[in-house]
Amino acid sequence: MIRSKLPYLKLRKEDESGHKITYEMIKSGANISQNVIARLMARKPLDRIAGKSLNGLCRYFDCQVGDLLEYVPDTGLEGKPCRDE
Repeated sequence: MIRSKLPYLKLRKEDESGHKITYEMIKSGANISQNVIARLMARKPLDRIAGKSLNGLCRYFDCQVGDLLEYVPDTGLEGKPCRDE
């Protein structure tokens, strides 16, 4: 599954800037909707995310796509990796 690392990027930016980063700041800086931000902050598995959203977030956080998303292997009921078919 693909999972967001946006909470970590937000914390890093807060540490670097010395002030709190709000959803509104991310929304306007990355030019994306608050719904997208909320989905990414929840760190739930992602079904899809638009390239425009990825581009805006990478620009706002000055990062690469790999800094924003991570791959976590899926596991089946028996603990075996699942395969999409």
